[in-house]
Amino acid sequence: MKRIDKLTVKYNGTEVGILSLTPDNKLCAFEYDKVWLAEGFSISPLELPLKPGLFIANAEPFYGNFGIFEDSLPDGYGRYLLHKAFALDIGKIYKKIKVSHLI
Repeated sequence: MKRIDKLTVKYNGTEVGILSLTPDNKLCAFEYDKVWLAEGFSISPLELPLKPGLFIANAEPFYGNFGIFEDSLPDGYGRYLLHKAFALDIGKIYKKIKVSHLI
């Protein structure tokens, strides 16, 4: 499986910035796109104010993630289901869980 080392964050098709991990793979890092800085808005005023530079998430309370991105992930039970699904043979995943319901 190909390792994904960064994600492009978009809003209505426009690039907002890049989300990645710190070199130790423990914390998330985010940096706004230059065009978004000039024309966009802060996606999380408390954690990610609209200014240039690299933002590093705190270890707590969101497990090294930014609240805005943590909130978009499945809750505890959803994570449990995903863990169980990925532990199964890939051909059996779609029989056990309708992935489209988790998105």
